[in-house]
Amino acid sequence: MQCPFLRKLNVKYCGLYGMKLIPLSAESGATERCLSREYLECRLMRDQAAAAVQDHCPNLCVEDVHYCDLAPVRKLVPCNKTATTRCGGDGHRYCDLYLALAEPRAQAPADGGDAGSDAALALPDELAYAPNHMWLDDGDAQRVHIGVDAFFCHTLGAVESVTFPTRRDAARPSALIRVGGLDLEMVFPLALREFETNPRVAASPGTVSQDPYGRGWLFAGVPADGEAAGRDGVPVGAHLLLRGMAARRWLQRERERLAQFVHTCLDERRGGDLATDGGHAEGRLSEVLDRRTLIRLHHEFFSYRDGGASA
Repeated sequence: MQCPFLRKLNVKYCGLYGMKLIPLSAESGATERCLSREYLECRLMRDQAAAAVQDHCPNLCVEDVHYCDLAPVRKLVPCNKTATTRCGGDGHRYCDLYLALAEPRAQAPADGGDAGSDAALALPDELAYAPNHMWLDDGDAQRVHIGVDAFFCHTLGAVESVTFPTRRDAARPSALIRVGGLDLEMVFPLALREFETNPRVAASPGTVSQDPYGRGWLFAGVPADGEAAGRDGVPVGAHLLLRGMAARRWLQRERERLAQFVHTCLDERRGGDLATDGGHAEGRLSEVLDRRTLIRLHHEFFSYRDGGASA
């Protein structure tokens, strides 16, 4: 589904003019000249080799273009190229202009605060989830978007920085997310080409915690040749992506497993920061865990492993 703020416009432009994308409006006197034999008086035509006289300029081009109705500056994109852009598919849901106006998902305070409720950790049904708590939006199956889920943000706490290592084409996307002074590598089990990263999270890493399913996305790209985006029950590599009810049941098991991890790995601190409520561990564990235990937590819940991640 294309962006609802994508508009279509019919433009005319001169094929000889250096800046092709400057349209000539229907009311323009220059356009009227192009549509009559007066085009012969045009300076550009005088520089061309003599040709048979026509009723209109042979260099007048007519084309349908798209533009964003929200953008402060109108940028015209040929319609035949729009399908490969974010605007032409479901990827528009991650556009800052669209998010600022439409707010398609309410932002959940996933970084700890009062975010321990089931509602705050709810998994959007339209997304698919990998065993290491990364999500995939395969949308219209042209470009996919990838990020970390609210469970990751709530469990570890505020994200301090996000860096994207240099990568080769058609490789699994990865990011180093710093929490508690430790860089944790997050890798998604799907190789991408035509790869892009989210500059917003590099400049403002807190966005990942504040809006993990919207502005806090990490990667976008096209699945590499031979890779499947992974519909429900279809594996990506050696991993099974979960959706809907299966994903909700998995998240419930993960929350119970986290509570067990806390009690197993740490000394009892009754009434302290690691107390449990209803069988679930409280968040922001990066603020209270030592480095060794934090690494173990990442390995148990959020690391990528060939042949299957934690489940």
